[in-house]
Amino acid sequence: MHIELGALIHKAHTELVLEGLANHPSVVVAFVAGGRSNDLFEYREFGNYGEASIVTVIADEAASDEILNLLHSVCGLDSSKEGVVFAGKPLVRISVAEAS
Repeated sequence: MHIELGALIHKAHTELVLEGLANHPSVVVAFVAGGRSNDLFEYREFGNYGEASIVTVIADEAASDEILNLLHSVCGLDSSKEGVVFAGKPLVRISVAEAS
């Protein structure tokens, strides 16, 4: 079974997160959406808002703790406390196209 994991992080950590997930054998797919946040980050590039990345990961449920720990450490959340990682409920069905 698969599970959706995610992170709301500062945009500066996005590349490191994707590199960390790229070769993980339990990650089915990972993608990023951009946005702005006025409450997660001390550094705010746009007045009251800082650039944020919303990372979504679909992975094997058995590896969810390992991947959450990876997201937490790569994003520096153990020291900065500027972001959120989360896990959803197991997914009933997914459909992902094979990479060509």
